[in-house]
Amino acid sequence: MIQNQKRIWYSNLILSDIPWEYYLHPCPVFYAKELSKIGHTLWINPPTRNPLKVRLLRPSKNLIVYTPWIFKRPICGLGFECTEVRNQIIFIANFALKQVSSVWSISTAYEFLLEDFPLARSIFWSGDFFDPISEFDAYKNFDLVLCLTPPKFETIPAAFNGNRINFNMSCDLNIFNENYIKQKTCKSFYKFTTNFSKTVGYVGTLSSRRLDYSLLRKLVDICSDTNFVFVGKKDGLESTDKEIKELTKRVNVFVFEDVEYPEIPNYLKRFDVCLIPYKLNPANIGTCPNKFVEYCALGKPIVSTKLPGLTKFADLAEFGSSAEDFSLLIQEIYNNKRDGQIRLQKDFAEKSSASNFLTRINKILQIN
Repeated sequence: MIQNQKRIWYSNLILSDIPWEYYLHPCPVFYAKELSKIGHTLWINPPTRNPLKVRLLRPSKNLIVYTPWIFKRPICGLGFECTEVRNQIIFIANFALKQVSSVWSISTAYEFLLEDFPLARSIFWSGDFFDPISEFDAYKNFDLVLCLTPPKFETIPAAFNGNRINFNMSCDLNIFNENYIKQKTCKSFYKFTTNFSKTVGYVGTLSSRRLDYSLLRKLVDICSDTNFVFVGKKDGLESTDKEIKELTKRVNVFVFEDVEYPEIPNYLKRFDVCLIPYKLNPANIGTCPNKFVEYCALGKPIVSTKLPGLTKFADLAEFGSSAEDFSLLIQEIYNNKRDGQIRLQKDFAEKSSASNFLTRINKILQIN
């Protein structure tokens, strides 16, 4: 399989709006690691103004992570297009990759890549805020667009001559393998979850822009005999801090911050039900959360709001619009067997792996 993919993946350049180290959005990193098994791969972090943070890391033999330096950050955007950054990208790519065979533009369509590396196959991995119509000029010449939700996918203009895939995230199946999961979790987690017999949990960002805290407050009050565990990271907003402070006044709520990604399965394994309580707002309408695949990898029951990126997987989760809906769905899960759904979930997680999607993408790009 790897031999058949070398034609396109022998030398890969990835520009990412999401830093390599940001563990809440690790999915692109899985692709970089998978690509590096096939060919040389260079990941470019968002640029920094601090010269001391300019780094050239080598996580593995065929993988390099570079953080370029920027003289002055622009008013809009991260600054990848700035002359000094663009020149560094060209230099490091020529040094590390020689001739680039594929370019990946993650979250933003950096069209200058098509000019600087005209022989490479180009992939635009659209982000949560992707607007197919207003951004058309930026991505119209890319060979492939990876789109996370049906509504966005369907509004890509017919004038787009490239390929498109209705895409979804993936997880690191190596650490979500139940035979691999370590049994160690922090003592405070064990202490808290002895309060009640059932534990409902959530993993991911704690941002008030994402989570529906109004729904959550009502839910934890309705299910007052259930432990609610939130594993994630704040976003620094005062509104988020305020919401978390209010939520954690309840004795059946506990928040664990800054848990490292490899430790997440240790917590998930102990959840009886997993939540995706996202708001239906512009920040979420284009998202397909990474946590959905992580929950599925462990065969966990899922209760989510009706996100367009997830409702297409109606056989893998339960969907509600209110705290009352969530409460009833959680109770139904407790009372019903789920063997069939568990098998479907684990099969979905396997099929969503970076290696499987790369095989699919490779076939599409080879044909054209």
